[in-house]
Amino acid sequence: MYELKTLLPAFDITVPKCMYAMKSLALKRDGGTPEVSGSSICSSTDPILQSIRRQIDMVLKAENASAMTKLEERQEVVIKQLHELRNQLQSMRSSLNVCGKTIQHTQPRGEVYESLPDIVINAHPKFIPYALLAIKNIWKDVFNIDVKCYSHSTIVSLDQEAIEFQKQITANNSSVKSPGIKVTLIWKNTEHTEMISSPTMYVPIYGEVNIIRYLARVGPQDYRYEDTTYSNDIDVILDICYQLLRCQTAKSMQPLLRSLNNRLQKQKYFTGDQLSIADVAVCSSIRRMPAAAKNLTENMNKWLTRVKQVTLI
Repeated sequence: MYELKTLLPAFDITVPKCMYAMKSLALKRDGGTPEVSGSSICSSTDPILQSIRRQIDMVLKAENASAMTKLEERQEVVIKQLHELRNQLQSMRSSLNVCGKTIQHTQPRGEVYESLPDIVINAHPKFIPYALLAIKNIWKDVFNIDVKCYSHSTIVSLDQEAIEFQKQITANNSSVKSPGIKVTLIWKNTEHTEMISSPTMYVPIYGEVNIIRYLARVGPQDYRYEDTTYSNDIDVILDICYQLLRCQTAKSMQPLLRSLNNRLQKQKYFTGDQLSIADVAVCSSIRRMPAAAKNLTENMNKWLTRVKQVTLI
């Protein structure tokens, strides 16, 4: 093959004489100089080198021993201070008659609800949303509904019934400190009771029954009926209430009232022994339509008396 030029050509290097000369540790194969390695120096039998090595080992051992001794002394001081602090705390506890048992942190009973977005309800004074007052009274110990009332320019004045309702709905009778939901009730000349949950997207929810459905979904867990076995029954009863509020004559109310009576039968409430949103909707519908109360059966009248004691409407 072709030959390459030597990358490091052999030439004599002129060493300056301003420094002392040292023997080369590298092996000079060509010159025949014997190989000298670091291990051979360390294992040298020269008494001077051995003496230096022993002195270095003694210095290192002494430094390590002194460092360990200082660390042990510091640990002893810290342990002694901790014992003194413990004795002081025990003496303070005995002087204050504090129980020696550790504190057990318990979770607060009941559910914790976050504040929900504010809603606005537009209602006509002739169609008072009594369901809102009933729900506020039922949930007063677990979920607060903070209501503020205002009158629209289309309403000149309020009758006595609306004034009394406004006084009750704005009263703060809840034992819950932070409000669960804030409601702005506006008396307005509107055909249907409507609720607005988003000010940016004006998508109203029409009808008192649908407002009840909304509150049932955001309220306490005990009144959320979607996952219960009687969810279909509650939806049917709410639909009956919606039709009942649209009736114009007592004759058109009778088949709806008979249907409600057949569903109630001999139960305490419509879903059994526990009050539900269905009872609130039926009670509010009958409260809004005095003509319907005249056509109730004896069984329905007893039920209505029980519900009024809870809803206070």
